[in-house]
Amino acid sequence: MDPTNGEIIAMANRPTFDPNQPEEASPESWKNRAIADIYEPGSTFKPMIVGYGLDRGLIQKDDVFNCENGQYRMGRRTLHDHHRYGHLGLIDVLVKSSNIGMAKVGERMENPGLHEAATIFGFGRKTGIELPGELSGILRPLKEWTSYSTGSIPMGHELATTPLQLITAHAALANRGVLVRPRIVLPNREIR
Repeated sequence: MDPTNGEIIAMANRPTFDPNQPEEASPESWKNRAIADIYEPGSTFKPMIVGYGLDRGLIQKDDVFNCENGQYRMGRRTLHDHHRYGHLGLIDVLVKSSNIGMAKVGERMENPGLHEAATIFGFGRKTGIELPGELSGILRPLKEWTSYSTGSIPMGHELATTPLQLITAHAALANRGVLVRPRIVLPNREIR
């Protein structure tokens, strides 16, 4: 996807089929997974939370988070990192994908900020691409969020997205925070 204008440069699905013999296509091959499969984005969601937090001044790029040597009690649950990190700067929280660091970002941003971040980046609604069958993903209303959400959402849990929604959100980061609607490129268009 071109982040400046939303043009989809490439989109592919598996299984494939021969459009010259559609009668031989399996039912699964007719589904456009880029717009009709939804899943929890996990760590791929973390950059949007950090980007929003930085933009709103809720976190600073030189902030340091105590990642508790890989284990952090948050409410009734214990969060874990894959490695036992001590203090990490915000950039390393992203690079090392620290769940504990992100949960602490979530504590600073609080649920209303986290929900607004997800909404601003287009999660929970269709992108508007001109293809049939697009799903909106899942972003529950803020009133349904709990203290559990404060730690889960920054790690990319408790919401679901399509691959197209996710690439559109990442494109907004590359486009200086401007979210553009994805659109299909004409086949004869020359790629720069």
